[in-house]
Amino acid sequence: MLYIAPNDIQRAVNNIIDNARKHGFTDSETNDNKIEVRLSIDSEQNMFVIDFRNNGKPLPEGMNKMRYGIKGEKAGKTAGSGIGGSYVKKFVEHYGGDYDIFMEDGWTVVRIYLPIK
Repeated sequence: MLYIAPNDIQRAVNNIIDNARKHGFTDSETNDNKIEVRLSIDSEQNMFVIDFRNNGKPLPEGMNKMRYGIKGEKAGKTAGSGIGGSYVKKFVEHYGGDYDIFMEDGWTVVRIYLPIK
C-alpha cells in the first residue's frame, strides 16, 4: 500500500507534466508530442516506481537530479519559475522516497520511487 495525500501526488504529477509541456514541447512544427506514464514495483527495494516519459526536446546539458531539485533552477531559456522540480524533490523526500531525471532512448524520464508499506 501507498499512503499519500491525493493533493500531494496530484501537484507532483501536474508539475512534471507542466515541465514537459513548457520545456520539452516547444517545437511548433512537431505534432507528435507524447507523455507516457509507466508504473512498476521494485520488489528488492520495496518501492513503487512511476516513470513519466516525454519525447520532447532533450534535457539541457548539465541538467541532472541535483539541479532538477533546486528551487529556482530552470531547464533552459523557456518560461517557468524553477519550482516544479523542487516540489517533486520535496514530495518524494516527505514520503520517504527518491527520484531521478535522465535521458533514455531519446525520451526524458522523471522517475519517482515511493516506499510500499
